[in-house]
Amino acid sequence: MRKFLIPSLALIPTLALSLMLVTSCAKSSQPPPSQEVYYYRGPGPGNDGRPYVLPTLEQLKREGAGLTRVYPKQVRGVWNPSPIFAYLMVRDDLEKLKDLGVNTIYVNLLYQYVGGKFVLQSFPGIPLEKAEREYIDRIVKIKKAGFSVALLPHFGSFAGQAERIPALDAASQDALEQAKKWAEICEEYKVEYFAPANEYEWWLGGAQGLSRNEAVQRSSRWNAEALAAVRKVYKGKVMFRASEYALNAEPLPSAAGFDVLGFALTLQGRDRKQDQDHIQKVFANARKVAEKDHLAWRVDEFFLFSKDHTAQEMSDLYMVVLDEYRQAMKSDTPPEGFTFFGWNMPDCAIRGTAVAETVRRYFTDPDGLGTK
Repeated sequence: MRKFLIPSLALIPTLALSLMLVTSCAKSSQPPPSQEVYYYRGPGPGNDGRPYVLPTLEQLKREGAGLTRVYPKQVRGVWNPSPIFAYLMVRDDLEKLKDLGVNTIYVNLLYQYVGGKFVLQSFPGIPLEKAEREYIDRIVKIKKAGFSVALLPHFGSFAGQAERIPALDAASQDALEQAKKWAEICEEYKVEYFAPANEYEWWLGGAQGLSRNEAVQRSSRWNAEALAAVRKVYKGKVMFRASEYALNAEPLPSAAGFDVLGFALTLQGRDRKQDQDHIQKVFANARKVAEKDHLAWRVDEFFLFSKDHTAQEMSDLYMVVLDEYRQAMKSDTPPEGFTFFGWNMPDCAIRGTAVAETVRRYFTDPDGLGTK
């Protein structure tokens, strides 16, 4: 569910907001192509004078030529949806994430609906027409560092965008075209997991005003159409990426033909028994979809906001959900992974906190979250 997420990600524009593009050419008889070098000049993290060199597409293709897919037995992931904080995480913290036991990094493609079409946005200052290359560069860096990648386009509801779109059918068709394009890119760079969209029903219900059941059913139809197109070009595992909102719908979403059901989960933290009951209900509904549609299931995004909890409460709530996850591992249809949200993002960062130690202990314990 994203009504809690929008205020946090609304920080993105304020972090920003200028980067300087420097074009340089080495002096030689055959000068190399110009380098595109960006310097972050906004307030907040990243304002350290370190340059970002945006590779050319030809460079990325060379870098990606030898990549292969590696599937962990249990996904232990991090999902950091903000473009600037995801960039900083990949730039600065990959070794820290390895030490934590993370083996999979989620790459979230941030789209906003502008001028009658979905427009891809990277971190502030990267020209829109070059955003695609920055995301591909991130994929290459992550995979070369030894992680698996899960990639998912997110259409329209981050960064406070919640306006109604009059031509919803046209917008859905445009989202489908973007999904097809990224399926081809993911195949070229051997991305392990790809979702045609992240929580498409949440955008339909939250931003477009459809009822929960109508949004979930329409999302199921859109995902089925997207799956048929994606399978033609992409040979990795295809995720049906759902919100907690969808797993409380009646009827439940249809994910037939997909390889994995991944979903978001959060807790209020007001009462331990209520939290346990809530987790068990969501897990039970995920298992129903998995068994009905013959696919794996996993927690793709567990998120809490530190502004709502003390450090000790955050750690305790992680313990609650991970304990329930351990119990779910004993079921006939066990989950295949657990991914946490945030890492270095304001209001939900776990880097350097007691929560990170809790996650590390579970991620590195073969009896906690499955086989290493």
